[in-house]
Amino acid sequence: MKRLLPQFGVEVQEFARTAGSGAMPISASRVRKAVAEGDSALLKQLLPQTTLDFLASPAGRSVAERLRGAAK
Repeated sequence: MKRLLPQFGVEVQEFARTAGSGAMPISASRVRKAVAEGDSALLKQLLPQTTLDFLASPAGRSVAERLRGAAK
């Protein structure tokens, strides 16, 4: 991405991986798995409140249902 995107005028900034409140690295894979498994305790450690609010909304619940279906 760092080599490809600048060719299209997109500036790429790389950030160090952030740890959640439990000091574990936050990764999209871990979040998707927690959503699929309904692990709200882990999600609370990993995600900001705005994202938790989204996941509680009808649109967010739809996303969670698709992730649960994909995990099967």
